[in-house]
Amino acid sequence: ELHKGTDWSTIPGFFNFWNFYDYAAKRINDGDKVAEVGVWLGRSIVYLAQALKRQGKNVKLYAVDTFKGEDNQPAHEDVVKAHGGSIRSAFEENIKRCGVFDMIEIIEGDSAESARFFNNDASLAMVFIDAAHDYKNVMIDLKAWVPKVRDGGIVCGDDFYQGNSGGMGVMTAVTEFCNDIRLGNYYNLEVTKWDLDNPIRDDRQP
Repeated sequence: ELHKGTDWSTIPGFFNFWNFYDYAAKRINDGDKVAEVGVWLGRSIVYLAQALKRQGKNVKLYAVDTFKGEDNQPAHEDVVKAHGGSIRSAFEENIKRCGVFDMIEIIEGDSAESARFFNNDASLAMVFIDAAHDYKNVMIDLKAWVPKVRDGGIVCGDDFYQGNSGGMGVMTAVTEFCNDIRLGNYYNLEVTKWDLDNPIRDDRQP
């Protein structure tokens, strides 16, 4: 696939959690639904889709994004501007080239508002949240998406650390939210990759 230009690694972007997505691909069952909130050009969601495809699993993946980049991220602004104001067409081209177009449904719009697409709560096996990184919006995303994950499902995300793109917004919001979960204010969910005891760094380098 790499030589053919159809491998996930041919897509530019930010992605350093291969081991976690390998774990997730094993946990996800045939027929499940998964949402990645904040997909950029598709590097990570294509990795997951190709991993699931190799396992012969029929899984529907939802790619949620405005395709206009994150505010106050100069690197995003430059790429979006180079694509005429939206990177959706580039994302679509990538998932087609990598052979997973049929597995991915695009939901274009605000991250939290897009959760309304799923009318029934507890319909997702997993949600990976990597949209805005400020405290307010991370908390809004968590409150919008967690109810969409089934009992025993996985809620996960990226950039849990101080400084740079994390800016403590993600760390603070996730820590508070996880404390609520551990106090029993939410149903049985596995909060992983945002593990408070083992934060994973991602300096948002392509």
